[in-house]
Amino acid sequence: MGTLLVALFLAAVAVALFIQRRALAQMQAMVLGGSVVPGCVVAEAVVLLGIAVAFAVAWWTGALS
Repeated sequence: MGTLLVALFLAAVAVALFIQRRALAQMQAMVLGGSVVPGCVVAEAVVLLGIAVAFAVAWWTGALS
């Protein structure tokens, strides 16, 4: 059950990143310097969503019990 909760949490974080992509890109640019565009935040959200799907599939198949 814990693995499924991790997958749901990661998916929720990915959705939150996607929704706030412009503000997060501006904050990252201030911290890191240079230019960080909203597309970078979308890429981060996609990676997190992929990890969430991997956890969900592993939970579904019983690989992580």
